[in-house]
Amino acid sequence: MPPSITKQLYTALVDCHLTNSCEIMPDSDPGLLWILEDVQLRFLRRMLGLSTNSVITPLYTETGIMPIRTCRVSLTLRYLKYLIGLPNTHYASLALAENVNLRNSLCPCWLTD
Repeated sequence: MPPSITKQLYTALVDCHLTNSCEIMPDSDPGLLWILEDVQLRFLRRMLGLSTNSVITPLYTETGIMPIRTCRVSLTLRYLKYLIGLPNTHYASLALAENVNLRNSLCPCWLTD
Protein backbone atom coordinates (compact mmCIF):
# COMPACT_ATOMS: atom_id res chain seq x y z
CA MET A 1 0.00 0.00 0.00
CA PRO A 2 1.43 3.44 -0.85
CA PRO A 3 2.49 5.64 2.08
CA SER A 4 0.04 8.41 1.09
CA ILE A 5 -2.93 6.04 1.46
CA THR A 6 -1.50 4.58 4.67
CA LYS A 7 -1.09 8.09 6.10
CA GLN A 8 -4.77 8.80 5.40
CA LEU A 9 -5.71 5.56 7.16
CA TYR A 10 -3.48 6.49 10.11
CA THR A 11 -5.06 9.91 10.41
CA ALA A 12 -8.59 8.54 10.18
CA LEU A 13 -8.31 5.33 12.19
CA VAL A 14 -5.31 5.42 14.54
CA ASP A 15 -4.44 9.01 15.45
CA CYS A 16 -7.90 9.74 16.84
CA HIS A 17 -7.47 6.92 19.37
CA LEU A 18 -3.95 8.00 20.34
CA THR A 19 -5.05 11.57 21.05
CA ASN A 20 -8.45 10.76 22.56
CA SER A 21 -9.25 12.85 25.68
CA CYS A 22 -5.70 14.18 26.08
CA GLU A 23 -7.18 17.67 26.52
CA ILE A 24 -9.11 16.60 29.60
CA MET A 25 -6.57 14.24 31.13
CA PRO A 26 -2.92 15.28 30.56
CA ASP A 27 -0.23 12.62 30.49
CA SER A 28 1.14 12.21 34.00
CA ASP A 29 2.47 8.65 33.71
CA PRO A 30 5.44 8.29 31.34
CA GLY A 31 4.89 4.53 31.06
CA LEU A 32 1.43 4.97 29.60
CA LEU A 33 2.61 7.60 27.14
CA TRP A 34 5.41 5.27 26.06
CA ILE A 35 2.78 2.71 25.01
CA LEU A 36 1.13 5.28 22.73
CA GLU A 37 4.50 6.31 21.30
CA ASP A 38 5.33 2.67 20.62
CA VAL A 39 2.07 2.19 18.70
CA GLN A 40 2.79 5.28 16.62
CA LEU A 41 6.38 4.26 15.88
CA ARG A 42 5.36 0.74 14.87
CA PHE A 43 2.74 2.11 12.50
CA LEU A 44 5.12 4.64 10.93
CA ARG A 45 7.88 2.06 10.47
CA ARG A 46 5.47 -0.39 8.90
CA MET A 47 4.05 2.36 6.68
CA LEU A 48 7.51 3.19 5.33
CA GLY A 49 8.71 -0.43 5.30
CA LEU A 50 11.54 0.15 7.79
CA SER A 51 13.01 -2.12 10.44
CA THR A 52 12.68 -1.66 14.18
CA ASN A 53 16.28 -0.39 14.28
CA SER A 54 15.57 2.62 12.07
CA VAL A 55 16.24 6.16 13.25
CA ILE A 56 13.12 7.78 14.73
CA THR A 57 13.32 11.43 13.63
CA PRO A 58 13.11 10.77 9.86
CA LEU A 59 9.87 8.86 10.43
CA TYR A 60 8.16 12.09 11.36
CA THR A 61 9.84 14.28 8.76
CA GLU A 62 9.14 11.85 5.91
CA THR A 63 5.48 11.32 6.81
CA GLY A 64 4.61 14.80 8.07
CA ILE A 65 3.01 13.27 11.17
CA MET A 66 3.61 15.00 14.49
CA PRO A 67 5.10 12.88 17.32
CA ILE A 68 2.31 11.77 19.65
CA ARG A 69 3.88 13.36 22.73
CA THR A 70 4.10 16.75 21.01
CA CYS A 71 0.61 16.41 19.57
CA ARG A 72 -0.95 15.58 22.94
CA VAL A 73 0.81 18.50 24.68
CA SER A 74 -0.28 20.85 21.90
CA LEU A 75 -3.92 19.73 22.20
CA THR A 76 -3.82 20.12 25.98
CA LEU A 77 -2.41 23.65 25.76
CA ARG A 78 -4.98 24.62 23.12
CA TYR A 79 -7.75 23.36 25.42
CA LEU A 80 -6.32 25.39 28.32
CA LYS A 81 -6.28 28.47 26.08
CA TYR A 82 -9.93 27.79 25.22
CA LEU A 83 -10.83 27.46 28.91
CA ILE A 84 -9.11 30.72 29.80
CA GLY A 85 -11.10 32.54 27.12
CA LEU A 86 -14.50 31.38 28.39
CA PRO A 87 -16.80 33.73 30.34
CA ASN A 88 -16.72 33.29 34.12
CA THR A 89 -20.30 31.96 34.13
CA HIS A 90 -19.46 28.95 31.94
CA TYR A 91 -19.22 25.62 33.78
CA ALA A 92 -15.85 24.79 32.23
CA SER A 93 -14.50 28.16 33.36
CA LEU A 94 -15.74 27.47 36.88
CA ALA A 95 -14.02 24.08 36.79
CA LEU A 96 -10.77 25.76 35.73
CA ALA A 97 -11.10 28.24 38.60
CA GLU A 98 -11.58 25.33 41.00
CA ASN A 99 -8.45 23.68 39.56
CA VAL A 100 -6.51 26.87 40.23
CA ASN A 101 -7.76 26.78 43.84
CA LEU A 102 -6.70 23.14 44.18
CA ARG A 103 -3.28 23.90 42.72
CA ASN A 104 -2.82 26.85 45.10
CA SER A 105 -3.63 24.59 48.04
CA LEU A 106 -1.04 22.05 46.74
CA CYS A 107 -3.64 19.37 45.97
CA PRO A 108 -3.33 17.16 42.91
CA CYS A 109 -5.42 18.40 39.99
CA TRP A 110 -5.48 18.81 36.20
CA LEU A 111 -3.17 21.82 36.32
CA THR A 112 -0.51 20.06 38.36
CA ASP A 113 -0.41 17.11 35.96
